[in-house]
Amino acid sequence: MSKADDRRALKSLSSSAQRALSVFKGFETVGLVAVPELCLALEQTPLQLFAFSCLGAYRGKEELKLDIWETLFFKRFRKQLGKFLPACAEAGLSMKLSVVLPDTEPVETWGWERSQGSLTDDCRLIAECAEGLPPGCEVVLWSDLLAQTRLGYATAYEWVRQTGPELLIAGEAQHIAKSKAFADIQLNANPRRVAERQVAAYALQGQVLEQLFPRTIFLQSETPAARKDVMYNPLRQHPLPIIHPFTL
Repeated sequence: MSKADDRRALKSLSSSAQRALSVFKGFETVGLVAVPELCLALEQTPLQLFAFSCLGAYRGKEELKLDIWETLFFKRFRKQLGKFLPACAEAGLSMKLSVVLPDTEPVETWGWERSQGSLTDDCRLIAECAEGLPPGCEVVLWSDLLAQTRLGYATAYEWVRQTGPELLIAGEAQHIAKSKAFADIQLNANPRRVAERQVAAYALQGQVLEQLFPRTIFLQSETPAARKDVMYNPLRQHPLPIIHPFTL
């Protein structure tokens, strides 16, 4: 899409959508992504926002921390979320934020040898016991979303193996090798292999969101945003509209 397409989409917004956009722009730290698609999503009532929250784990163990506030999204952005959501409410925005726990990530991406069933049970416990969540915020499991489609990880991983999006894989491999975010995660594969799996997982996540929630708005909470934003789009028909309301 061109800048002219962005301008046309912005000019066509209803007053309520303009109000929502004004709030989002007030918190934006990187730059709005996929503006025409974002404008379509802003016309929905209620607004549907999604975010992913990487699971907390004990260093050197295949064991999750069973506390929603130990998952990355809530742990890192608790204070900023406490400003963003009230600002949306004060502006009169009807909105729901769904935060997804990627319960298949330990096996599919990190290479854990634990059973998928036990990990999903752990994540369901995290979601069911979550306390102190902001109003309008819910926690859902990735496997529950995926089960509503006919899509699957194997197909996404085969796409990675065949197409080899080298820039994404190499960037992720370097990030995984150096980032403090992975310090407590037991990775049972080298950074390159983990990166390949991660690129496949993100592409599948973007595809599933498009199929189930075609007018959703995504809250980016990972760095580097420029690469992470792109990773959701390879298997989509239209780019995922993304906002960055938190300091990454």
